[in-house]
Amino acid sequence: MQEEIKNPEVLSAEIKEEPKWYILKTKPGKEAIVVDALTKKMSNAVIAKNLFAVKIIEEETMNNKKEVVIKNKFPNHVYIKMINSKEMWYEITTTEGAYCFLGPQGRPQALAKGEIRKVGLELEKVSLSDLQIGDEIEICRGSFRGERTTIKSINEANNTVLVEIYLLNQKNDVNIKIEDIVKLK
Repeated sequence: MQEEIKNPEVLSAEIKEEPKWYILKTKPGKEAIVVDALTKKMSNAVIAKNLFAVKIIEEETMNNKKEVVIKNKFPNHVYIKMINSKEMWYEITTTEGAYCFLGPQGRPQALAKGEIRKVGLELEKVSLSDLQIGDEIEICRGSFRGERTTIKSINEANNTVLVEIYLLNQKNDVNIKIEDIVKLK
């Protein structure tokens, strides 16, 4: 699960420079406050044309009472897609609850494409019509995240695929939801 805010003004504007993903460190427990404050600042001209998305990456976990709880997967981190500039650095780091960017001396350092995919920021959605038995996939969410395997069967009724995963040196058949996979080319 992810909380994401997208700036509609920027999506329709002409883009001169390619926006990149950055990590903003926040004060403990202030991730939602930072996201709210940045959405309010979108009326600022500098932010409106340079800020594309703000995300908090969340995951479902079980607590001691065996209840499903949604937690921040990366505490004290907010993911920001933007065009980097001195003005953007100033506007974002002076936001309530923000601490600094993850990078040398608190300056923004763009995430590599592999990191973006591992974290799940930009995943290509897969539909059932795109998949065939024998296709190579990578699992991008859940317990088997990062595993590469091939599709053994497709269950259209449940929107799942059956894959074979090696666990403790044994082959195991596992059903994986379509939204949790990425098709490899």
